Amino acid sequence: MKYQFIVFMIFGFILTAKGQETIPERFITEIKAQEGTWIADNSKYSEDGIERFAIEWTLSPLKNSLYGRLYGINDNIEIGTFWTFHKYFDTSKNKVVLMQIGYNGSLGIGTIEYKNNNESILTQTFTDPQGNSRLEGHKMTYPNDTTEIGSSYSINKSGGWTLKRTYTWKKSL
Repeated sequence: MKYQFIVFMIFGFILTAKGQETIPERFITEIKAQEGTWIADNSKYSEDGIERFAIEWTLSPLKNSLYGRLYGINDNIEIGTFWTFHKYFDTSKNKVVLMQIGYNGSLGIGTIEYKNNNESILTQTFTDPQGNSRLEGHKMTYPNDTTEIGSSYSINKSGGWTLKRTYTWKKSL
């Protein structure tokens, strides 16, 4: 049984490594730059009771995708993870995908579209544990290598976007 597991792991690694050839270099460059911890002030939304949010991004072992988590910070103490993420390039769709799972069991999955060198749009469908779905969007701009300005939107059935929140994320160096 142990031998079968090792063979499976080696075969899986070879298949995964082989698929890396089709991942665009732009995506690899982006995720390497995104790796690390990013902090955003939440004082504008004090009703949350959370002073700051942090997103911690870690490269996968093959360095071809990112794993992340969003957590709250009060009095410089981490207060819990709200979302976990996996950002990867789907070679079958030729698109960047972001999948996230919330602390309450909600699942969000969608694709990222690049508008230019410093702007992207993420459109996701979220489904809660009761089976209710909603469409949300994020517009991100990157004024420099250590700043991301991200705005979240609800998207109605006719495709209209309504702004919910905007955060400025700073990379911890």
